[in-house]
Amino acid sequence: MEFDLDRVYLTLDGVTIDDDMLGASYGDGDGVIEFDETIELTLALHNLGHVDAYDVTAGITTGSSFVGLCVSEVSFGDILSGETVASDEPFVFHVTRDVPNGDVIAFTVEISEEPGLLGLDFEVLAPMYHVGIVDIDDTGGGNGNGIPDPGETVEITLMVSNVGGTDSPDLEAVLGTASDFFIPDGTPHPLGVLAVGQSVTPGAFTVEVSAACPPIYTHNLRLVLSGPNHYCAPVPFIFSVGEIFADDMEEGTAFWTHYAGQGSWLDEWHLETHRNHTPGGESSWKCGGAGSVPYTTLLYSILQTIEFDLPAGCHLRFWHWIDAETSVTYPDYCYDGGLMEITLEGGWSWLPLTPEGGYPYLIRDGATPGPFAAETPVWSGQQGWTEVIVDLSAYEGPIMLRWAFGSDGADVREGWYIDDVRICMTPPAAVEPGSDDAQVIIRPLLFPACPNPVTMNSAAGCGASDVVLRFALPEPAEGKLMLFDTSGRLIRVLASGTFEPGQHQITWNGRNAAGRQVNAGGYFYRLSVNGASQTQRLIVVR
Repeated sequence: MEFDLDRVYLTLDGVTIDDDMLGASYGDGDGVIEFDETIELTLALHNLGHVDAYDVTAGITTGSSFVGLCVSEVSFGDILSGETVASDEPFVFHVTRDVPNGDVIAFTVEISEEPGLLGLDFEVLAPMYHVGIVDIDDTGGGNGNGIPDPGETVEITLMVSNVGGTDSPDLEAVLGTASDFFIPDGTPHPLGVLAVGQSVTPGAFTVEVSAACPPIYTHNLRLVLSGPNHYCAPVPFIFSVGEIFADDMEEGTAFWTHYAGQGSWLDEWHLETHRNHTPGGESSWKCGGAGSVPYTTLLYSILQTIEFDLPAGCHLRFWHWIDAETSVTYPDYCYDGGLMEITLEGGWSWLPLTPEGGYPYLIRDGATPGPFAAETPVWSGQQGWTEVIVDLSAYEGPIMLRWAFGSDGADVREGWYIDDVRICMTPPAAVEPGSDDAQVIIRPLLFPACPNPVTMNSAAGCGASDVVLRFALPEPAEGKLMLFDTSGRLIRVLASGTFEPGQHQITWNGRNAAGRQVNAGGYFYRLSVNGASQTQRLIVVR
């Protein structure tokens, strides 16, 4: 920049941040601007010109709604040519307690001499919270299947994490809701101070699901975190009732298949107890060797769900752990990794799925490439148990999902683990309690079996040796309810004909079409109505 030195010209020569203001209630003295702090901001101006400046003053303004200005006008007195002078007193402002972590506050400083306006930007640090469900226990107030249903009272274990830039206040947590169908217990749970990166799991929170709740329904619960000086941070999280598809990998392989992809590739998916995410559980699916043994080279290993009916407006949630080969030379590239796909055509063609936030790596061809083309987005690298969310709102109807892992012909690592898979309805955004905009299925619907698993000859709650299968229709329709084994062989037609609108209940006594008791194992029951079908799973034990 060119300017005439034969006049006054002031430049910013120093900025001092003091967050330990004498007599103020807020601030920790670390010189970093944080939430709920009162800041003294002292500026030093240098006169670059050859002319002295007299009675210099300055004012500060900001358009940020997270800042309250306390002292916005200061004086520098005289600033002689070549001198640097700090203001007689600092600007003073207060940062609100609800400022988002990482928010950049822009100030404009207007001085009485040239250049007239100066800009100052400061990043503010604040706590930021993530709340996730670790476990759902309905053994005391429900059927014990770990899935909230209408009329049940469940205990949910939450993990609360501070993923922000500074420590939290001394917190306590109270569970609230955005839905009239959820009735949480308002007992406070003390959390204490959450350091940056710290996670805590307080005692279980109790939620009653109204008997009037739709059988398949999703909305938000809200964990309200409060602290001293009226600090309050409500954190919403998803809570789902009923089951579309869910598996914690603790009951065998009946609802999954695995195989090698087309070509001369290998498959190493298997149920493994070396790592597990489910609280109180033991197993997960692993692609790799037994225990901690690494996977082998040249894998194209595919883990696939059974076909099930996907309602409109859903998302997938699952947990995974991965240790796969990345590139040392090329950041964000890898040689081995995993991805997800979906089919609506019974497996004839597959479409790629992209997780929330995208895949972290791209495939790079090695000397002996794996099954995925170069630049294919995948999961790879080293990552502990992490929840993944995948938007499925673009799909509806009978679907299958699959997790595919590929490795090239070089180095190998421990592998890829998948656990706690669940399909949920996506909750409405910014919906107030009592709203009619909640996610409710109003089309033909096949409900989870009760009980499930069913122990033949000693089933509790639904009549000895019986299991209750329910479905609902919005209008009269021709339909069939059929039972199949895991190979797809028809075991029995449980109901058929014209059904009236409303809920229907069928009791099955565990016998096939010939009247003989079926063997223990996995089964599917399918509702076919007006050319569309929905499938649920059922486990029989003895």
